[in-house]
Amino acid sequence: MRRCTIIKAMRFHQHVSCILRTRGLYCQFTSIPFPIIRNNDEMVKNIESFSYEEYNKTNVMTFLNAKGCIEDGHASERVVDLIRSVIDNVQQKKQEEITI
Repeated sequence: MRRCTIIKAMRFHQHVSCILRTRGLYCQFTSIPFPIIRNNDEMVKNIESFSYEEYNKTNVMTFLNAKGCIEDGHASERVVDLIRSVIDNVQQKKQEEITI
């Protein structure tokens, strides 16, 4: 089961023109299938009325797959494995240089 997402964009509308001018957005906020809240009252209401079944009907998986999201709960393991592999390769190269 994926974790649910709520986007807190309290001052988004104040900054959107600057964001679009300077760097753009990864995707349009209107295409995001997550609730977007603008203040703490909306946050409380959204949490109180939250329904996982309704949340899943919003094409969350389609959106995440289209963006290349690969969430399986093992990302940290893969990062650690990659770091160890790089360290091992560096150590192996140093050892080979010593033996030459």
